[in-house]
Amino acid sequence: MSENPNEVPQPQVSTAKTEAQTVVLAEPLERLFAALLDGVCVMIAMIPFVLISNGLKWLSNQGLGFLIYSIVLGIVGFGVFIGINYKFLVGSGQTIGKKVFKMKVVDMQGRQTTLKGHLLKRYAFHLLLPLVPKIGQIAAFVNALFIFRQNRRCVHDLVAGTQVVKLG
Repeated sequence: MSENPNEVPQPQVSTAKTEAQTVVLAEPLERLFAALLDGVCVMIAMIPFVLISNGLKWLSNQGLGFLIYSIVLGIVGFGVFIGINYKFLVGSGQTIGKKVFKMKVVDMQGRQTTLKGHLLKRYAFHLLLPLVPKIGQIAAFVNALFIFRQNRRCVHDLVAGTQVVKLG
């Protein structure tokens, strides 16, 4: 401020960013139960594919055949997951499980994520990681353990620049 007593005071402008809303991170157990519910939905939807592909069961006894079958099953499962949750993901950043447990995926500024920008990276990494031979299952387990860190972001959240928050 100026020392001049006749000068009209100017409002102070803060350059610090303020968020329009306070975000509350989702609890690890809530995220776990939401993921389990999403998994059950995908498993139920995959039953016809698994029954139809049962004729290819002989592939699972072969080394490379098992790998190919697992990858195809994983890719189909990813497609089924997106198909089941597409409307919710695009509309509100939620899956069925997140909707039930009142959570959603947002970017790091708390804004709605886009399917192309964030969600495909997030879910592709999360759902296809276990398919990587030899290390996929271990990497998927480590990914899940990241939820217990202070910022509660799994590796797939770090990859996509997302976080999971509770809804008011």
